[in-house]
Amino acid sequence: MGASRPAYLGLATLVVVCAAVLGNAQEAAPARTAGPGKTVAPLKTPAAAGWYFKKLTAEELVVALHQTHRNHLGLRDLQRQMTMDGFLDWFEEETTLASMLERLKRASDEEWQFWQDFRVFAQRRHHDESTLLSAFITIITFEINRVYLYWYEERRPIALDAGETAVILAVARDGEQQIPGFVRRTGEYLTDANREVVLQEG
Repeated sequence: MGASRPAYLGLATLVVVCAAVLGNAQEAAPARTAGPGKTVAPLKTPAAAGWYFKKLTAEELVVALHQTHRNHLGLRDLQRQMTMDGFLDWFEEETTLASMLERLKRASDEEWQFWQDFRVFAQRRHHDESTLLSAFITIITFEINRVYLYWYEERRPIALDAGETAVILAVARDGEQQIPGFVRRTGEYLTDANREVVLQEG
């Protein structure tokens, strides 16, 4: 609305702001941050990305983590989804943090309210959401690199810390009713993914 709106981005908000693009139903991108004046990585592009998941459980976990993040952002509400889409339409490859803050001065009432809600959300939940999104990215990275087992003849364990593992198990428990056996299969997946694999010669 008016120029009286403060163009301020708190540290907690900065941690989560780029990750929030995962809430967009059409696109999912890894979380990235940038300092003032630095280019933010492209958040929405017409290009499609495809990943090969060897394990169906891994794919189910990635979908569940993504959906959990969307739900935390309140994106079951169609109006909030439309407002989020409006934010994403601002971003181009050349978008900087400074230009984004300048653009906020001309935001619609709905966009401005969404931004205020998001700042509160980020300040309260930036640690939990960062952990969730890190788990999301770690599973994708592990799965798309499985093929290199046959190049390097070894596979390192999945790089999940205790917090990320706890988030994954919690999401599996929440999804058990919709996906029977999800908790058991998630445990089996994590046990396997935490093993180092070395191919034997000969």
